Amino acid sequence: MTSKQLLLALGELDDHTVAAAHEPMRKVIRRPLRAALIAAAVVALCLTVAWAAVTGYRARFAATREEWRDNFSGDGMHFVIDLDQAATEVNADDEVASLVEAAQELVDRSGASEQYSTSFQRRGEDGKLVETGAGQEWELTMLAERMPSLSSMKQYQRVYYLDVNYLESTLSPVEGTFLCRCQRGDARIWSDWQKDDPKVFTDQTYELQIRGAYRTASGGGFSLMLGYFPWRLWTETWYIGTIPFRDAVKSADGTEFDVVQSGNTILADAIFRHGYVCIRAFDCTWDEVVDQITHLDLGNVPTVFSTGN
Repeated sequence: MTSKQLLLALGELDDHTVAAAHEPMRKVIRRPLRAALIAAAVVALCLTVAWAAVTGYRARFAATREEWRDNFSGDGMHFVIDLDQAATEVNADDEVASLVEAAQELVDRSGASEQYSTSFQRRGEDGKLVETGAGQEWELTMLAERMPSLSSMKQYQRVYYLDVNYLESTLSPVEGTFLCRCQRGDARIWSDWQKDDPKVFTDQTYELQIRGAYRTASGGGFSLMLGYFPWRLWTETWYIGTIPFRDAVKSADGTEFDVVQSGNTILADAIFRHGYVCIRAFDCTWDEVVDQITHLDLGNVPTVFSTGN
């Protein structure tokens, strides 16, 4: 999987890269646009619902795609990365170029209207999915705008922020990769007893992403991405493949990142209930990645991404 595919996929997962099983569940009915996922289980119809405690959700791992399907595909919504494939197909120059190209594609599509329709499901005692009679429809507009740097994200959104001063003082930015992507629109939510009178939520933020890339002193490529999904659950991320090296590294604010390496590819993720912070590094040293994580202060990201507020 290239960085371009990864960047595009993180906001637009197709049905083959995810599995749904939390209760209640939603089945996506894809409309004629790029394949999109509306993840399982809206926690509440009100954006003011808060969790009792702010916590991260550890990334989870499987040796093969078959093992994932057999043992873990019923645990929730997951993004699957095949590390074996990544380790044999990437290098820093190509990946950085892919990041620039992916950002340009999203900017070119800015302003596009997208419609999503879902139905809620649950898993019965026999393990089969049954309809609950509830559903929702979304009319969204995708907006993508370039940013001069990651530290400028505050002027593009007011929901969350993080301290990237160390990152920007020690790495070289890659022009054309810094992007703010947002999906906003109206939602209609209904159940069996509300079909003629659904609840309508206007001008909602469905998804918000910030991303950018840098070059390291060793010549590697280093990208940082944040994804926030207040109306859907993200939960754990799965890495599929042989993982020669894996560790847990804490950021400056105490958030624990799962860090894995395969070949010249290093991936680091902090997963939350409504979002993620992920690092993708190519041709970088392990120490370079760990150094950036330990100096990264996520600020209020864990609170926002855990509660959906």
